[in-house]
Amino acid sequence: MATETISACTGSNLLQPISEITNLPLDQVNFVVCQLCALLTAVWFRLYLHPSKTSPFVRHVVATLLGIYFALFCFGWYALHFLLQSGITYGIMILTGVEHMHKYCLVFALGYLSFCQITRVYVFDYGMYSADFTGPMMVITQKITSVAFEIHDGMARKEDQLNQGQKLLAIRRMPSLLEYFSYNCNFMGILAGPTCSYNDYIAFIEGTPYRHRDLETKGKVNGKSRLNDPSPNTEVIRKLAT
Repeated sequence: MATETISACTGSNLLQPISEITNLPLDQVNFVVCQLCALLTAVWFRLYLHPSKTSPFVRHVVATLLGIYFALFCFGWYALHFLLQSGITYGIMILTGVEHMHKYCLVFALGYLSFCQITRVYVFDYGMYSADFTGPMMVITQKITSVAFEIHDGMARKEDQLNQGQKLLAIRRMPSLLEYFSYNCNFMGILAGPTCSYNDYIAFIEGTPYRHRDLETKGKVNGKSRLNDPSPNTEVIRKLAT
């Protein structure tokens, strides 16, 4: 079974010996190993590239490059769809303006995802591989559309038109290309998610996890703001246990 899937796997063949030993398809071995590597890399990322030790730029670059590498390792050239989808929607946001970009981004992102899914099923062999590259694309599509709507809320709508949740998630400035790709393709969520808000991700990268959540309506910082760095240990153990 494992031997038959070597030609079916579009990703790396480096772990083929493990696939043969475990009698599991190579694409599944690649996916599981990359998920475990992403978890271990996150520990290194937190300890050695902590916001107190390096700049947000470095954290963005490392998170993005590692995410792209893991995607290429698992899905091969199909991972280029992740970059293409993100790159085109960023161009749409820049060229169309904040008034209507959320609509165009929604239509394109869903349309591109549908195109990839249809061609995967009807043009290419549906049973060719079980590690479906459109799975990560679904997560990226959620991120693309949520960012577009949050930018529209933060830059095109008046404050009194937003509810409390929209005010919290609203993005007040256009993300840079690096920030946008880092959010969509970072190694911590590119393979299986989950989706988080753009503001939460940027706060994590910059080391200010409570800043935007402690801002009052008038932009003043709440005096009860928590400044201590939250520990992820409990949540990581809980997720691994389930």
